[in-house]
Amino acid sequence: MLVQLVLAGVLMFMIDKARKGDKIPKIRRLAGLDALDEAIGRATEMGRPVMYDPGGDGLSNAQTIASFSVLSYIVRSCARFDTRFIAMCRSGVQIYSVVEGIVRESYAAAGKADAFDPTMVRFMASGWGANTTAAIGLIKREQIAANAWFGGYYAETMMLTEISNLQGSIQVAATAQTAQLPFFIAACDYTLIGEELFAAGAYLATDPVPKANLVVLDYFKIATAVILVIGAIMATMGNNELANLLRNV
Repeated sequence: MLVQLVLAGVLMFMIDKARKGDKIPKIRRLAGLDALDEAIGRATEMGRPVMYDPGGDGLSNAQTIASFSVLSYIVRSCARFDTRFIAMCRSGVQIYSVVEGIVRESYAAAGKADAFDPTMVRFMASGWGANTTAAIGLIKREQIAANAWFGGYYAETMMLTEISNLQGSIQVAATAQTAQLPFFIAACDYTLIGEELFAAGAYLATDPVPKANLVVLDYFKIATAVILVIGAIMATMGNNELANLLRNV
């Protein structure tokens, strides 16, 4: 309980600081975002679309929320270069509505509100098998040049990425679903692993809250690792005082 209160207090302090415009620790740019820029650039040169997929989870999944910042970044880049863009929604009407709103706002932010077309956002069929089959058909028909797979994925991972790989698409993926990472790594050009998805979302977010949240959580991870190492050393030496103290906290 004490640790949770301290974490909440530090997080509120950092968020307040970020909202006031005060300096907070810098988040480094991940190499995967450079790969994303390269993918968009290649699609622009080829005159073929860039496609984004937020995965198969709904709005209750943190991975889906984190991917929305990446979506906005991709759309603004495509709008700037007049590159065709398609967003594929496979997990319900709520996701479709949010994605459509983000795409519309991103075109407006890029100064190209008139270029927005509702058909850029495609709702796939409901059901795992149906929406995967529909997604594969979309990838092949539209001859997608670059794919951005950012979110939660399951058994459909290899089917979607292998089809894109066979037609020569550049693919950048990010997921915290550990079981699906080997398939992304095998089929994609670059894969952000685990928490790198949340780091990418925080880095690209215009709202300072995700950045502050990421910084505080990283600090607490470091502190936890240090405490564990100290506790292990003390326990090895026969001193269990720290372990008992942490148990009480």
